Amino acid sequence: DVWPDAQSVDPRPAQRTDDYVQDMAITSDGSIWVGSIPNSLARINSSQISYLSSGMIDPKITALEADASDGSLWIGHIWGGVTRLQNGNAVHYNYSVFGTSLANGTVPDIQSDTLSGQRRILVAFSAGAIGIYSGP
Repeated sequence: DVWPDAQSVDPRPAQRTDDYVQDMAITSDGSIWVGSIPNSLARINSSQISYLSSGMIDPKITALEADASDGSLWIGHIWGGVTRLQNGNAVHYNYSVFGTSLANGTVPDIQSDTLSGQRRILVAFSAGAIGIYSGP
């Protein structure tokens, strides 16, 4: 139960907080990140759970990918594009990067791979397009 219910024992429907987990990712520091459309983003480490819902393009999370090359976390949203959390900073890849028709749709999946020694981030869009990031 990543997002606790308002009442911990036998909650009624109005007292429940369903997690609705969309995706999870493990970063190089051992943190487990959990994304949810209604609950945003949670980070689980060995001692605590912390929650993040601000600083991103959209708090509704649909996809996560841990970038092993630099420890950043790529976050897909239900609307607006992609947020990259890197060294405590949020970098937004929105309509100015992807165009309005892609950024106004959902990012259902993000994957990473390595081709000829270079890391790539693959972003799937509900509009049927795939974005490939190969920068720093």
